[in-house]
Amino acid sequence: MTNATALRRAAIALRAAASRLSAAEDDVVPVAGEGDAVHLDVPLFIRLLEFAREDANNDVDLHDVAEKAISMSKDGTTLSMDQYADLVPPAKPKEDAPAAEVKAAMTKLNRLLKR
Repeated sequence: MTNATALRRAAIALRAAASRLSAAEDDVVPVAGEGDAVHLDVPLFIRLLEFAREDANNDVDLHDVAEKAISMSKDGTTLSMDQYADLVPPAKPKEDAPAAEVKAAMTKLNRLLKR
């Protein structure tokens, strides 16, 4: 993947994340003050964009990551993938389908097997 492609993908992911956040503005709690900055290397930046797009459950997850990144890079430290586990909450297992959906699927499967 070229740098241009990676940057385009990052820009698309940023727009998607911004769109998701603006849709839930009522729930947004400001976390950054003037002058706050984060310092990230490119692999971590891309992985955080992926987290925002695919794994974050809500904007609070994104704010938590932002607060941690601000705090961890206050002294000018450039964060890398070594700090990813400290920044991002552990992945939660996907919820199972509700019992009624499972029961309906099993009933349909049983009907098909009896044919």
